[in-house]
Amino acid sequence: MFQINDFAGVVRDTQRNLDLFTFVTEHTDREELSWSLQQFRPYVLMMHTRAKASIFLGQEKFSEAMAEIERGRDAIADFFQRSNFPELASKSAEIAFLEEWLEEVKAKRPLSKLEVMQREMEAAVAKELYERAAELRDAIKLLKAQKR
Repeated sequence: MFQINDFAGVVRDTQRNLDLFTFVTEHTDREELSWSLQQFRPYVLMMHTRAKASIFLGQEKFSEAMAEIERGRDAIADFFQRSNFPELASKSAEIAFLEEWLEEVKAKRPLSKLEVMQREMEAAVAKELYERAAELRDAIKLLKAQKR
């Protein structure tokens, strides 16, 4: 489903798998039975995260997509920390993928009006255009006050 961009379908299916993993773990006394499913949790969490973030990216909601990627990465790291194998977090291909993707999304997202103004102010200071820098500083303060 991911390959055909059915991200809602991926979210549905991966959530069902995650719920199944949890159900089995909560209702079995056999650690090996639980682990036979839990070992796939990092991959399923990564795919769940990719699908949810892809939906946000399709709507050009970059902040929400980045927050989703961070949540997914943190959920995988938390899984490893709570498992019998916490050292696997540092070797996780799923965490590495999500961290790389997060950096790509950050680099590609359009800058907000505030970020554009801050960069222009920094450039004005670097070029010693202090009057322009002061104008931008005041506009930035005004914009921040409006957001509150």
